[in-house]
Amino acid sequence: MLAPLLLAATATFAPLILPSAPADAEDVQAQLLSDDLRFAENLARHRYFDMAMSVVGVTRAAVQRLPDSRDLAGEADLIEARILKRVAENTADPDRRLEALTAAVGKLRDWTGPGSIYAYHDRLVDALEDLAELLRNRGTLYAQRALEGDEDSADLADADFRSAEETYRAMRDEAEALASQYEELEETDKATTLRTRAINTFYFQGLNSIEWAEVADDPELRLEQATSQLDDFTWDADDQQLIYYYALYEQARAFDKLGDVDDAREIQLSILDIGGQMYWDYVEELPTEHQGLVAALFDKVW
Repeated sequence: MLAPLLLAATATFAPLILPSAPADAEDVQAQLLSDDLRFAENLARHRYFDMAMSVVGVTRAAVQRLPDSRDLAGEADLIEARILKRVAENTADPDRRLEALTAAVGKLRDWTGPGSIYAYHDRLVDALEDLAELLRNRGTLYAQRALEGDEDSADLADADFRSAEETYRAMRDEAEALASQYEELEETDKATTLRTRAINTFYFQGLNSIEWAEVADDPELRLEQATSQLDDFTWDADDQQLIYYYALYEQARAFDKLGDVDDAREIQLSILDIGGQMYWDYVEELPTEHQGLVAALFDKVW
């Protein structure tokens, strides 16, 4: 059904790049190619993965013919990694999932690594955030294999969780630095969004540490690290948001794994008390997708 759209998109690429196009025409071409990359990402959201990859491939070839192609080339690589991430999320085959995750990790490690030409790219925060999540997801997959008896996978999981931890830190530093720049330019909305994303890294680091504890030589250290990271998140996060209460749940889970049953139960009761007043009592007034998240949270706690 989307094939005609794909043909239309690819058919427009060749005429767009003119040998002696003026500067304003080059800007138009760049914008059209950027739109094509967003189209590819939307195809992947609807699970048209092969078509999405085809659009990225054709777009990349057109981008290379632009006089200044670095930014769009970086965006193409980032979109390709995101397509691979969605492939991994939408397959039940663990081998295929691992293959897609590894391909995406490799692409973003090149993108964000030392000496990368994208060190000052506008999407660096996005790339670091995606890389950290991919590493955590691959670490979780390796950890599952380790728990099933694959000894080699334990070391691979440990390495991925460690790299994810470092990448979340790097992403937070980059987001905070960029937020400061936007504040100087009085672009408050952009700065606020970046500050929020920086705070959210503490939550994801906490999840990473809890999963890491399953294969770590020092599980107690990782669980204590998780409680601290989740505490950092809840200290700065908005307690009007549902993610705040998910963080409390994960913190309670970490305390429980440490054997601190009293602390775990105290946090769970606070979720039922405060979170219940805020969400559960009004759950029917929330959007459908939020109702499911609220129900899932309270099912976990009860």
